[in-house]
Amino acid sequence: MPITLPSSFNSREEPNSSDDYLWFIEILVKKAARTSGPVYTAGLVFRICSDSQAHTWPVSSPTPPGAWAWQPFNFDISPVEQTEEGDLPSVQLSVDNTGRVLMPTLHSGDTLEGNPVTMYLVPRSALSIAYPNHQYQKFEFQIASVSADSESITFRLERANFFSRQAPQDRYVARR
Repeated sequence: MPITLPSSFNSREEPNSSDDYLWFIEILVKKAARTSGPVYTAGLVFRICSDSQAHTWPVSSPTPPGAWAWQPFNFDISPVEQTEEGDLPSVQLSVDNTGRVLMPTLHSGDTLEGNPVTMYLVPRSALSIAYPNHQYQKFEFQIASVSADSESITFRLERANFFSRQAPQDRYVARR
């Protein structure tokens, strides 16, 4: 799965460049649902970053509620796995769970399979660039499976399978 980064990222890959990248990961844990009539329960989204401090990104975004707060968390991303059997490329995302902070939330999330995960690769020097000129590379995945132990929660992420996708979901088909 070749990944092409924007041309603005090229200068940061030079040997004498001191700039590094941050990962911002957005995981939809619980989808918004209708409880009764017009009443909806809000969805639950984890927004984590690979830094030691919290970040607000993207700066001055006009979409409600504006810039998102991303909390620091320990996690690891595996290289993209591809097989010669035609399976979808997958990535393992291991999130630290030694404090068991995420467990109650994950248990309330019912099934996580199929929920979207969005990963943003952002240069550290570009964190303060205002919307819409902010620099990032976006990767979209779906949760294929989740496993948890006493130390970490591991998400197996896959690209969306367009053969099982229906857009729009309630499509009108005229009879002939």
